[in-house]
Amino acid sequence: FSCLSEDDVTKTKYKETLYSGISKSFGMERAPLTEMQIYMKKKMFDPKTSKVNKICDAVLNVLLSNPEYKKKYLQTIITAYASQNPQNLPAALKLISELENSEEKDSCVTYLCFLQDVNVVYKSALSLYDVSLALLVAQKSQMDPREYLPFLQELQDNEPLRRKFLIDDYLGNYEKALEHLSEIDKDGNVSEEVIDYVESHDLYKHGLALYRYDSEKQNVIYNIYAKHLSSNQMYTDAAVAYEMLGKFKEAMGAYQSAKRWREAMSIAVQKFPEEVESVAEELISSLTFEHRYVDAADIQLEYLDNVKEAVALYCKAYRYDIASLVAIKAKKDELLEEVVDPGLGEGFGIIAELLADCKGQINSQLRRLRELRAKKEENPYAFYGQETEQADDVSVAPSETSTQESFFTRYTGKTGGTAKTGASRRTAKNKRREERKRARGKKGTIYEEEYLVQSVGRLIERLNQTKPDAVRVVEGLCRRNMREQAHQIQKNFVEVLDLLKANVKEIYSISEKDRERVNENGEVYYIPEIPVPEIHDFPKSHIVDF
Repeated sequence: FSCLSEDDVTKTKYKETLYSGISKSFGMERAPLTEMQIYMKKKMFDPKTSKVNKICDAVLNVLLSNPEYKKKYLQTIITAYASQNPQNLPAALKLISELENSEEKDSCVTYLCFLQDVNVVYKSALSLYDVSLALLVAQKSQMDPREYLPFLQELQDNEPLRRKFLIDDYLGNYEKALEHLSEIDKDGNVSEEVIDYVESHDLYKHGLALYRYDSEKQNVIYNIYAKHLSSNQMYTDAAVAYEMLGKFKEAMGAYQSAKRWREAMSIAVQKFPEEVESVAEELISSLTFEHRYVDAADIQLEYLDNVKEAVALYCKAYRYDIASLVAIKAKKDELLEEVVDPGLGEGFGIIAELLADCKGQINSQLRRLRELRAKKEENPYAFYGQETEQADDVSVAPSETSTQESFFTRYTGKTGGTAKTGASRRTAKNKRREERKRARGKKGTIYEEEYLVQSVGRLIERLNQTKPDAVRVVEGLCRRNMREQAHQIQKNFVEVLDLLKANVKEIYSISEKDRERVNENGEVYYIPEIPVPEIHDFPKSHIVDF
């Protein structure tokens, strides 16, 4: 049994016997497995399909079915258990513990410790909660008696449940240890010891399962679980747990932290009416900071009755339709001129500046791409020789996109640095250097070409995100009779999209050679082909389409 292996020995150990007496030409030896292949082989191992396990199980079925065989072939049975993958040491130790003859028991333990690591056998003996057997195994090891005797004596002195808890805690079987600990005070409340153990080993879910039929005890676990969730910024789950427990103050605070304003305000209105105003103001501040202007406006209107601030916030969200309705419904028509019109002006300015910046960026980057590709056609060797530090004549001249912070980056909240480092990176260690070059878009190289193409892709994404806001601005401007501004926004947006449509195929035409890279091991690989994005039309308003 101990010599069995999972390999097909006809292809490994005894493969030469297949060609006995035959003149065979020399062949290539199979390369040894790499560390990763060995790791994956162990990870994907299935005990049910194991050759060794099938043989061991077949022998055990025969020997254990006959009392005479069981006694006569005891050592063989122990060997079979120890040879299984994974080894079945608990079964072997259980068989040994049933022996009445102390000398035979000692001999079998010695033999098992010879077959397997004695420390592993010791822990397996402890897992059976058999202290005397664990002591017998420990005596076969090289451990200092001062290491194990006090612990084993402590186990012997304790009650069975406490003993099981101490053993499973020692072995790291924390869920089983918690089960034993919960049974110790089964008739009373949840002890502080249980609470501390749940917290120290993150056993909240297992604790909830243990007390699923005792709501009072389960609530104790929910209480500490809610604190744990809140401390780990899982505020929504924490808030729900607190609300289940009737701890509405804590629930309201957690809902506020999660920006779940409807839940927070419902608790405030029902349970803490005196705090409605302060809770509302705090939520408005946090929601505004996250640009959730519509939610902040709803709170201003519904709970603070602040129509003017609500209208201003709706305008920040480009919801001029709601802003106008709220002002008129509150019989405050003056807010249309005082708040809505300036809000439309601000929205017009933001969109107009973004479009101008995008148009300039497209033209600049398209011009730079053409320069790079012309250089590549003239001198391919210099272009693909990326390691030279000498800059080419074309790349010496700074481009608009590489030297100035554009409004596009301000609008998206990205600086030039964060935009450059925003390129996706491979996790493989041997490609990190290549990825850093790609992210920087080194001037005058294939990396700059790739970076410029990806930059145009980000611009298209930003335009798609901005399109609904631009439509609302156009509609709002028309409703307020600002027809010239509405016409300008729509015309400029259409022009930018037409510019992209006319040149997007040229921008994204990266050849297979340009996608070729070489990693640190000298291996050639190809970066993924960047798909050509589809440019969708701007939904025009017929009123200003002239």
